[in-house]
Amino acid sequence: MKSFKSFLNESSKLNWDMETDSDYNTIMYVNPIKLVKYVDPNFRVLPYDNKNQIGNRLERAIEHFKDGNPMTVAKVGYDIYNKKYPILFLDGRHRVAAAISLMQKEIPIAVPDYDVEKIKRLLSF
Repeated sequence: MKSFKSFLNESSKLNWDMETDSDYNTIMYVNPIKLVKYVDPNFRVLPYDNKNQIGNRLERAIEHFKDGNPMTVAKVGYDIYNKKYPILFLDGRHRVAAAISLMQKEIPIAVPDYDVEKIKRLLSF
């Protein structure tokens, strides 16, 4: 396993598995901190806060990335009924928190075609 410092010196990009499915079929590149800002705090996972974390998933995701192994992109949707926190994670919130912890400024996410424009507007593309 690599140290955090050697990991950052070797590569600033994480290894993402870009496979999508029939519903979440568009890949977007977003700032993970900006993305998480729009997630309901009751479901938000952050690297510096144990709230909402499931076991050691965050630590395992960080180690997985640091070892150079691919991780599947997070599946993200847009909730039109929640004006304050419209971003929903179907899958991958711990992976996004790991990317934040590893100081990634941009990460890929998979979104349904019908949510692309809403997420772009929200994140001010």
